[in-house]
Amino acid sequence: ENINARLTLEPFQSMRIELLANRTESRNSSSFFRYRADTINAYVNESPQEFGNFSVSIITWATTFSTDDDNFVNPVFEQLLDDRQVISGRLAGARGITEVVDTTGFYQGYGRTQQDVVIPSFIAAYTGQSAQSVKLDPFSIFPLPNWDITYDGLSRLAPFSKLFRTFTINHSYRSTFSIGSYQTNLLYTQDGEALDAIGNFIPQRQIMTATISEVMRPFINFDATLQNSLLLKFEYNRDRNLSLSLSNLQVTEVRGKEFVVGTGYRFKNVKFPLAFGGTRPKSDMNLRLDLSLRDNATVIRRMEENQNQVTAGQNIISIKTSADYVINQRLNVRAFYERVMNNPVISTSFPSANTNAGISIRFTLTQ
Repeated sequence: ENINARLTLEPFQSMRIELLANRTESRNSSSFFRYRADTINAYVNESPQEFGNFSVSIITWATTFSTDDDNFVNPVFEQLLDDRQVISGRLAGARGITEVVDTTGFYQGYGRTQQDVVIPSFIAAYTGQSAQSVKLDPFSIFPLPNWDITYDGLSRLAPFSKLFRTFTINHSYRSTFSIGSYQTNLLYTQDGEALDAIGNFIPQRQIMTATISEVMRPFINFDATLQNSLLLKFEYNRDRNLSLSLSNLQVTEVRGKEFVVGTGYRFKNVKFPLAFGGTRPKSDMNLRLDLSLRDNATVIRRMEENQNQVTAGQNIISIKTSADYVINQRLNVRAFYERVMNNPVISTSFPSANTNAGISIRFTLTQ
């Protein structure tokens, strides 16, 4: 099942807003039929199983800018831990259970590690919803719109038209909740009353991981072409990946921030230094320079121990330069230089650098 929705809005001239929403669910079933001569139906369906995966567009903007303190404690993760009690109470109330297991506030069958308690708490905390109103079944989440916003009208305004030939502002937002894979829990019973070794209800579906992926590429981008053909670019990107592991009850958070500045220029009617067919071709040459500064950090947050630990991180500096020259309609020459410097933020890793330089020649056989 694949549902995609797209809506394009133009609230005023030069402003374009594109809304996108999607929901994808895949299900596969398997059964084992055994011959039983002592039954009315000779073949009995034993151990039917369902496998599948699921993803849906959501909005996690409310927690995008949450930050850690000096000990890497994050208020959103702390909210997740607190929300589990509320979710436990809601699930217990739906079953008519009123008995609290202990002084921690969790109800019988719905302890702090129970799958149906942890996943809605994870969704509520990182989407900024109330634990009292978040959906208890993640498969029933309604897809919410993500968006792309583009505005290119500044160059048409009087103060900017004399300086800029084009000036475009972009913003993009994507956020997805996904369950990579699930399968029928073979220990689940039809009445739903089976308990595991620590007294939690066994869920019908066994889910190993649930993930929230948030990407703003770009969060904000300015692309400008001046009247003298000089190109200017500034871009700020953000991304965040949150992976909830139900096997060891931890959230792995990978955050990234990136600044990109760039410039370029088109030199017109530049003569090529070599002659082709007795003449030196004359064409435009495009120069480009981009500088990127990116910070990545990986923090593992353990629920049972209530610990937060940085396990990886890098400060990445990237420099890219290129020169493109079109000799004719079929032949293009490009020279490039790229250098990437990686400086780890933890002492167990070592700095590294990679350099890539060369000349590429592209010849088009068909026109």
